[in-house]
Parts: sequence; structure tokens; C-alpha cells
Amino acid sequence: MRSSSSGPPKLSSARASMITKVCHIAVADLWGGAEVHLVTLLLSLSKIQDLEMSVVLFTEGRVAQELRAAGLEVVVIAEHEHNLFVILWKLVKHFRKHQFMVVHAHKPKDNFLGGVACRLAGVPYLVRTLHGSWEPFSGFQHFKIKVYEHIDRLANKYLVSAIIAVTLKIQSLLTQGYSREKVVCIHNGIDVERLMLSRGRRSVRKELNINERALLLGVVGRLTAVKGHIHLLKAMQILVSKNSGTHLIIVGDGPLRKQLEDIVVEFKIQKNVVFVGHQSDVSDFIEAMDIFVLPSLHEGIPMVLLEAMALSRPVVASKTGGVPEVVDDGENGLLVEPGNPEAIAEAIESLIRQVGKEGQLGRNGRVRVSQNFTASTMAKKTANLYRRLVGSRFANSAAQA
Repeated sequence: MRSSSSGPPKLSSARASMITKVCHIAVADLWGGAEVHLVTLLLSLSKIQDLEMSVVLFTEGRVAQELRAAGLEVVVIAEHEHNLFVILWKLVKHFRKHQFMVVHAHKPKDNFLGGVACRLAGVPYLVRTLHGSWEPFSGFQHFKIKVYEHIDRLANKYLVSAIIAVTLKIQSLLTQGYSREKVVCIHNGIDVERLMLSRGRRSVRKELNINERALLLGVVGRLTAVKGHIHLLKAMQILVSKNSGTHLIIVGDGPLRKQLEDIVVEFKIQKNVVFVGHQSDVSDFIEAMDIFVLPSLHEGIPMVLLEAMALSRPVVASKTGGVPEVVDDGENGLLVEPGNPEAIAEAIESLIRQVGKEGQLGRNGRVRVSQNFTASTMAKKTANLYRRLVGSRFANSAAQA
């Protein structure tokens, strides 16, 4: 177990008695939407005076680095070094030592282990954020996911005090299996002010050998089936057949990269498509795009979609999951049916035909995010949920006295 913290200033006993100690727990083995959400949420929660935040991660990596750099206490119980029973015991000892009032989990593994550890350590409340629906798989992977899903549902039913759904659609589905009081919707949010650009549009395009005046589309996300890259490539085949100057950059990496690269060759669009792999400076690449495309088959509320809109990029996005809760079709972006390459191509062509439409959608998108999907709003609603849980405990104790 490793820890790192710059340490908050010591509080008076009176002030300390008003503090709610919260520990977030996460696997953090990737740098995807859930991990970006976690870091964004914690950075904003750490600014709220009546909360004391700390984190337990199962993987040393970018999440730990980002949080330490912001001065948060981070403890890593490396899952590649310990079996589940050792991890559980270390969690119990950590929870008992710090006497947390709330533990907040983000994925099935940390939800189950955190829930059991809370019961053994006497932590009153476990909160679970459900970031999206389960991704479809086949074969053994499908069986494994179904087992995880069943365990997660048992944890949610018997160990979790409150479930945060990141979309109204997920909230509606959850209330079919859990009480309405247990489920709350808190939309994802981003810190618009932290979207720092280290390189300009011209610099990125020069690096990619793409003309500054060329139409550049872009997508950001892990290269997995659920992200729908294949449908965007089919749309690109249509677009390139009409305008050979259309380009696409694919930001991200994943198990389907080789397959997608082969498809690009098969479609004879290799001169128009650039795979740039995983990038830490995603904002720079989004800024270089003319149109941001989200072809996903399933989504919660993608952090990268909020980022693209905050950067005033016009978006063409699949009408799936929580996306329609962010994008008003025709007002701050365009929505298309998921898995429909022709619809993607037509939406992009419609933006090209309507001079000035791109800019208007982009400006409206930035306003939409700035007013409704900010990190501070997300953090305030989450803090209010913690307060409601802790307050109900004190109210029940007073009533029994």
C-alpha cells in the first residue's frame, strides 16, 4: 500500500466535527470517460469546505498522478500485487483507520469490494456511480460480463445506500429495480476553465500533414465495438467519394485498432484517415477538428462530448443513452440514429452545405455546457447527496435518543 498527500491544514475540533470524511474507490486501470469523470469530480469536491476527500485506487497510473498533483490523498492497493482477499482486508483496515462516513465506488469490482469492506469496517454509507449501460460482448466475455453484472446488482441492492445515474435514462431504468429514493440523477460535468490548449490548430494539422483548409472530422475514444468507429469509417467512404479532401483523425487506442486499420485499407481511404493513438492532450486535437463525431452505439454522457462542445466544436452524435440530454438536435449539434453510416454522412454534408451553421452550433454547444454541465454543479449535487445521507443518520440517532 502506497500513499501520497501534501496534506490539508489541521482543523479545530469544532470545525472537524462538521466535516464529512469521504473516500472514493476505483480500479483506475484505464484513462477513459469514467476515470476522467472521477478526477474532475474529485478536484471540484476537494474545494467544498465541509468535505474531506481521499481516494483508494487499485492501479498506479494517470489517475493517481493527476490527483496527487492536485494535493489529494491517494492510496494505491495494487491489484496486480494482491489477491481479492488481501485487497479486501487492506480496505477494511484503511476504512477503520480513517473512520469514513461515506465511501463512493465507480465500477463493479470496487463497488463489491468497497461494499463488503464498508460492512466489516462500520462505514455507514456506500454510494455507487453508474457511468453507463453494460457493453455488449459475445462468447466467454459475454458470460463473464453477465457474472459481473449479477454481482454488481446484488451489491447495489444490499450494500449500496444511494446510486448516482449520470443520465435520466439510466435513472429511469434503475428505478424499475430499486426504490426511487435510492436513485438520483447527477449529470456529468467538466471544468471549462481547465481546458488548456498547448498547441494551436495549425500546429496539430501540420504535425498530421493535413492542410489547414481541409475539412477535418474527428473522433475520440477507445477503439472498441461499442464506440461505433466502423460506422464512421463507412460514412467516410461515402464522404470521400464525393470530396477527396475530407479527412478524419481517430484519437484513442484499443483492441480493434488493427481491424479498423485493415478496414481503412479495404475502403481505400487510407490517405484520408489518420490513427493518432492514445493522446494526453486530447483538447489540442479536438481544437484542430472542424466537426467532432460521436458514432457510439451506447453511451452515458461522454466527457469527451462535453469537452468538444465546450471547445465550440460542432458535433454530430449518435442518438443514444444520455447524449440527447446534452445535444438538442439542430440547436447545439446534430443527432443521428446509432449504427447508420448514411445518416452520419448526410449530417456532416448538411453542415458543409449550410454556411455558418457549424459556427452557430459550436457557439450554442459551448453555452449549453457552460450553463448545464459544469464540474461545480456536478460536485455540488454530489455533496448534497452525501449531506442527505449523513444527515439522515444523525436525525435517526436523535429520534432514537
